[in-house]
Amino acid sequence: MKLQYPSQARLRELFDYDDKEGHLVWRFNPAKSAQWNSKFANKVAGCFYVTDSLILKFTININKTNYSGAKILWVYHFGNVPDGKEVSRIDTYAGFKIKNLEIRDSGGKGRISRSHVTRMQVGYKGVCKPRNSSWECKDTNKNSTYFLTEISAATHYDNVCETIHGMRPNATDKKNVDRFMINLSASRHRRRSSEAIKKNGIVGVRVSGKRFKAAFCKKYIGSFPTKQEAAIAYNKAAYAKYGELAILNDLSPF
Repeated sequence: MKLQYPSQARLRELFDYDDKEGHLVWRFNPAKSAQWNSKFANKVAGCFYVTDSLILKFTININKTNYSGAKILWVYHFGNVPDGKEVSRIDTYAGFKIKNLEIRDSGGKGRISRSHVTRMQVGYKGVCKPRNSSWECKDTNKNSTYFLTEISAATHYDNVCETIHGMRPNATDKKNVDRFMINLSASRHRRRSSEAIKKNGIVGVRVSGKRFKAAFCKKYIGSFPTKQEAAIAYNKAAYAKYGELAILNDLSPF
């Protein structure tokens, strides 16, 4: 049986809204006992469930029934939620305040997943750096974009949030970050090449008998008599595809 939420008129009889704190507070109710009024009147309504500095759940109890605090807050301000929709935060780090809430299709479509939140770096919302790759920005529409710098990823996240929600969670300066943006292929190349160089001191070159074979993106380039010539061949192929983004072999040791 679907839970029936109180009407907007009923909620406004029960609560006032604290603009400064962004919470509902219980109104003084002369019909209630002095004990009730002293305990609840002008106090924040609802219970917050917090773990690892994240508010995971917010509920409000009205007449011994628990309701979603986010939905109650929405109904208080805007009226009933349309069928097939739900009230949700713009992302997991956003608090339960009306400015952080929005209407979405039921089922959580567009919400940032918990697995993503666990990989977020401290300091910027929506930004992570999985497996030493380039910085990844996963915006509120679950679109992933890759950047060379952390601040560029955070700025892109804010630009998307401002367009959709009218707010900038990371408080970055609005600017064009396109020149820092890279695609998934380039991001993988940078990660794998960096790991290969860290492990072997060289990338794209392997020994075959008395010769050195060069390969780029799993494609054979050629066989060379010296390691330096093979490394140069790899560098040319990598630079031709990724330009300044390419991770190249350092030729000075040869």
